[in-house]
Amino acid sequence: EAEAWAGSLDDINVSTLPVIRVGNRIRSSLYGTTHQVLLFLPKENGGYEILSCVAKRPWTMAELYANVPSKVSAFEEQQSESAFDELTPPEPWEVDYNAKSVRRYWEVEIHCNKKFQQKKELYDRLQMQALS
Repeated sequence: EAEAWAGSLDDINVSTLPVIRVGNRIRSSLYGTTHQVLLFLPKENGGYEILSCVAKRPWTMAELYANVPSKVSAFEEQQSESAFDELTPPEPWEVDYNAKSVRRYWEVEIHCNKKFQQKKELYDRLQMQALS
């Protein structure tokens, strides 16, 4: 399945893809992390339009196995460095449970963002009709 997906990328001009430069972490939670980013959008006539944005992403499985959410939480609570040593690696069932929670959180997040976009498009259409 992965090979079929990768094969479909052959016809994509990489120079037309946006580039993201991840900056400082703003905040992290049990579900993921939020960073300042710069989004470089290629212009048709060359060069880039640069947008300052906020980007969110869920924790990866590797991060969940490495107990990153707990380490970030301990860091933010300004616990001593020995607190990191006291953190025990999570059991596989805990990682699976956390991964399901993270996935559900992001599914809801995506759903809400789609609804916001739909509502914005509706308001934009209504505004255009009112101006006509």
